[in-house]
Amino acid sequence: MADPVAAGVGINPNDPLDHPKNMVGIGTLVPVGELLEMAKKMNPRLKRVGLPWNPSQANSEVYTLMARDKAAKMGLELLEGTVDATPAVGEVVASLAARGADLILTAGDLTVTVAMDAVIAECRRAGIPAFATQLPWRPKARCWPWAPTTTGSGAKRATLPRVSLPARI
Repeated sequence: MADPVAAGVGINPNDPLDHPKNMVGIGTLVPVGELLEMAKKMNPRLKRVGLPWNPSQANSEVYTLMARDKAAKMGLELLEGTVDATPAVGEVVASLAARGADLILTAGDLTVTVAMDAVIAECRRAGIPAFATQLPWRPKARCWPWAPTTTGSGAKRATLPRVSLPARI
């Protein structure tokens, strides 16, 4: 879960230790803005970014809002395509490419991530790269992944009080 507060699972935004007792873990929100900046550095002619996303997923909505904000600030056009199920992902990516996307961004969307093979296949057909905040299972050709580092995530975790294990859940 990238942003458990936005997902509405009962996390207190001011106190990460105030959460439902049956939940453990750390949310790690990947900086989509930095990924777009990297894409622009790699291709200074970048104008249009295609984003397939599932609006019924809280994580996907958070990442899409971040991408909209950063794209606007960078003067990029964000072409969005909504998907409701994994089988639709390839068709939506093909549509984004046909609308002139210079690259496809996949950002924190499980529906799209599960269909990464279809994303890559459509990007290959269109001759455009794919940038991703997460990749499933194995590396993909022509896809630039961006993952949280243990340093960044660890710095956030270091601010939490220590708990002796086994913790009571």
